[in-house]
Amino acid sequence: MKIKTRHFYLEALFYLVVILALLILPESAAAQTKKPINPGCDTINAIFISDRITEVAYRLGVVPVAYCARCWWPMVQKELSTVTRIGCYRYATVESVIKIAEKHKTRLILVESGYPSIYKKSWNWAKKFGEPLKAKGYHVHLIDFSKGVPECILEIGKLLDREEKARELAAKYTNSLKKTMSKISISKENKKILILKGIGKRGVQVEMPGGYTDQYLLGPLGCVNVGHLVKGQDTEVKRGYFILEDWQAIAKANPDIIVKYGNPYAVERGLVKAIKKYPELSGVAAIKNHAIYTLPAYYNASVTQYPYVLRAWLDAVR
Repeated sequence: MKIKTRHFYLEALFYLVVILALLILPESAAAQTKKPINPGCDTINAIFISDRITEVAYRLGVVPVAYCARCWWPMVQKELSTVTRIGCYRYATVESVIKIAEKHKTRLILVESGYPSIYKKSWNWAKKFGEPLKAKGYHVHLIDFSKGVPECILEIGKLLDREEKARELAAKYTNSLKKTMSKISISKENKKILILKGIGKRGVQVEMPGGYTDQYLLGPLGCVNVGHLVKGQDTEVKRGYFILEDWQAIAKANPDIIVKYGNPYAVERGLVKAIKKYPELSGVAAIKNHAIYTLPAYYNASVTQYPYVLRAWLDAVR
């Protein structure tokens, strides 16, 4: 009887050890493999209201406790995914900023002085956030990017105590842009470009003329956006884009180059099906010459990356 009782206790002790090991090991393994949040960046007790300010600070090795930026900015889902986002300019409020500031005991707030989008020029970061927050006693610094990107890099670097890094970044930006612009000035390409944005698994949008791509990429390159030529008469345009409803209309636009961004698969799938359905599309210059490229989009948000995006487009159109 004693032997059976002793065996029971030993067996119970064994299972207890196994259970404890199963509970402890995953935690320790996770601790060993857990990646650091924003590696290479220091978190500063400040709030940034602007994607441009936030991006420059990130390149200087600094992230805020919270920030406000446009919701479709790629860095929101990638580099800044672990940083608290207050919301985009349309939905964030002064009250939501104050709530975060009180939680972290934050006094420093960097706000962009300017409009957040070329489609919202009547709207201003500073008017909605800067002035009310300053009235509440917060240390608000307005950053005006109309003065130039290098100047703003230096200004942000000074405010964040990253002056040396700011000088390096400003110089790198200036030199890279100068080098790219010198290559462009040799000859203007004057090519017709159709810009297709893949959305979701199968959706495709067309970028209309007059948007970010025209202003920052096609304009300097001397190229023409022919998106309007594939638009239906009653098709609704929303913030510079419309849903591509008639693939056959691409033949009428006859672009020299088709650029795709967003989800490129959605565009590629649509093109393959359209060419099978409308054989005349095979004669379109971009399709016939295999001039269909996936290129980075530019929304004037990640401003320090502009020279490199422009260079990628230059390489594609030459």
